[in-house]
Amino acid sequence: MPVESNHGGHGRPEDHILKIGLAVERDGCLLTVRKLDGEHLILPGGKLEPGETDQDALRREIAEELGCELVLGSIRWLGAFEDEAADAPLSRVTVRLYGGEIAGVPKANREIAALKRSFRTSAGRYPSPDRERLVS
Repeated sequence: MPVESNHGGHGRPEDHILKIGLAVERDGCLLTVRKLDGEHLILPGGKLEPGETDQDALRREIAEELGCELVLGSIRWLGAFEDEAADAPLSRVTVRLYGGEIAGVPKANREIAALKRSFRTSAGRYPSPDRERLVS
């Protein structure tokens, strides 16, 4: 859905993207991915396809991106978050974020170039790899 933007003072309409994301914590680390055409590390997940529920999209995206299965009973709602879209500075993204577990050993599949695990800081937060701030 187009929304009015003042990003960069241009006043051009920007895209608003809805994505579903999964925060996967394993062995005290948060799993992030970098897309083949991207510079930034992001959480696994993606856009809903027509008729999909959030859980359907997560199941499909985790299989496509990581080659793993989503443990359905582990899914918990964490919230909806909006920010500038990674690698698309004139777009905004809303991520409906879930926490959950995956079965299997994650590996970079399809459009994923790399995986990275981030450790919590002493304050109990994960450092944001692409910005000079901490994310809870």
